[in-house]
Amino acid sequence: MNINTSVVLRDLSPLTARLISKATFEDAISIGEWRFLIALLDRAVKDLQDRNVCVRNSARAWVNHSEPAILGFNEVCEFIGLGTEWARRTLRCAGLMGSTMKEPLAA
Repeated sequence: MNINTSVVLRDLSPLTARLISKATFEDAISIGEWRFLIALLDRAVKDLQDRNVCVRNSARAWVNHSEPAILGFNEVCEFIGLGTEWARRTLRCAGLMGSTMKEPLAA
């Protein structure tokens, strides 16, 4: 799919932009669907950095949930052509998947 990613990338968190730079896009989804799924992934990345521990924990639960689910992390990654384990590892390496994070991350 020929998508002008620069238009979409400017509104994303830097980590989301890094994640989707490795995505391979499928022709089966429309640009609108692609943008929606990227926005969903970006919301999770931003929530993983939220000051509120409940918001962070909810985002971690969504990312870590591996059972099939409509609009689950695995399905979103699959639709945008992103390896789920690579994406989880990237989030872990960024320090966003720790279970005991009490302090907010610096912006």
